[in-house]
Amino acid sequence: MPSARFFFDAGSGIVLWAADDETRQQWDYPLDLDDLPVSDELRAGLADLLDRNDVSFNWAEPSGPGPWREDDCRVFVEDARAWLDRARAELGPGWLIRDEMYEPHEDPGLDRYLADPHCHPPRSLARRIADLDAAVTMTAPMRTLVAQANLPHATGSELAPGAASVLTGGWIHQHRGPQLVRRHLQTFHGRGPDEFDDTTAYEAAVNGRAVDDFDLADDDTKPVRLLCRAVALSVSLLELLRADSPPTTAAIGIAQNPQRQWTGYQWFWSEHPGEKPHFTVDPDSDRELLMTMSLSAAALARFSRMTRDVH
Repeated sequence: MPSARFFFDAGSGIVLWAADDETRQQWDYPLDLDDLPVSDELRAGLADLLDRNDVSFNWAEPSGPGPWREDDCRVFVEDARAWLDRARAELGPGWLIRDEMYEPHEDPGLDRYLADPHCHPPRSLARRIADLDAAVTMTAPMRTLVAQANLPHATGSELAPGAASVLTGGWIHQHRGPQLVRRHLQTFHGRGPDEFDDTTAYEAAVNGRAVDDFDLADDDTKPVRLLCRAVALSVSLLELLRADSPPTTAAIGIAQNPQRQWTGYQWFWSEHPGEKPHFTVDPDSDRELLMTMSLSAAALARFSRMTRDVH
């Protein structure tokens, strides 16, 4: 049975994606609507959704607010689900279409904040870590680098240009299963979950990525800029977790490759019964640039209540 995933990836022009090897071999990974046995009306409706999704992004400043407001998000989700139902009906019981669409949302107070930025000053990365009540562990060299980065004055503006698609995709939550960054799963081409020793290792593999640095000069400032980018994305993703999410850890490493160029890497994994963390950081180590930010179940619940009270 052909199996497809329904989700939006801004700028791709694709809304249906092969969900298994059999479907990929027959139809390719991105499914061309012109090749599917569906009506022209359905093709037009899905194409309209793709166009609407594309214009919802702030392409000039991906980390900034887009043109949509909460009502626009709600209408889009309703329309998308209606066309998904139509696609399932037209393809029939011989197809399995999985709904993996991320539901967009916008801050109800956005217009007020944009009109008067002083009413909602951006919180620093250090303040956001404190609000999350994250348990932070660092090696000695990382503590030195964090001091140089001046996190009390760094904000989310440090996000890499490509971070918007990661944050808009958010998380895929699976009960008692892996908790995955949606965009990372969509671009992961490694082994399947059954080929890893445990769920934690699979999460770390899927959720592990290099820090985007294509636009950074390879000079003495690069380690600090890599760290700020990694912390900004880590904190932003941790803030998207739900109150019922499992305890979650974000990890960051900065190192020099064999060509003596500075690179950054970050991982995310969750707590699973009977499994060890992907790795732990020795605060007394003086060799590596490593840090972890861990959220307990209690911290997740507190942060969820705090954000709910704010809104």
